[in-house]
Amino acid sequence: MSPWPGREKTDIVYEDESSILTSLLIQKGYLHPSTWEGRSPTYYIEVKTTPNEMSHPFFCSQQQYDVMESMQLSFDSHMQRIYVIARVFRLGGNRMGIKLYVDPASLRSSKELAFNADKYSVTPRMHE
Repeated sequence: MSPWPGREKTDIVYEDESSILTSLLIQKGYLHPSTWEGRSPTYYIEVKTTPNEMSHPFFCSQQQYDVMESMQLSFDSHMQRIYVIARVFRLGGNRMGIKLYVDPASLRSSKELAFNADKYSVTPRMHE
């Protein structure tokens, strides 16, 4: 496989051509049936893992945040892209688990997820 020259958008891009994942997410209550039934969106799945409990913070880059925000769903949205964070917790432990955050930008807006900016880019200044 040759190197890919583009910028990574997310860990997994899944085109749900048969609407299988969409149907499962509707069944589990992540997506509203009247909006998504029979549709075949493309999923952009970002995998976040920690060996800690689910409540432990995980990291998100500015680029990931920007992509997530650009894909925020709305009630009148006809978007065919859905951003998902797949949160794997207790990685490597006996009780490893996973939690999906479908449309995390909307979950941020409703305060179900809290995003805190706590990273800085530091550039040393050269003295002349």
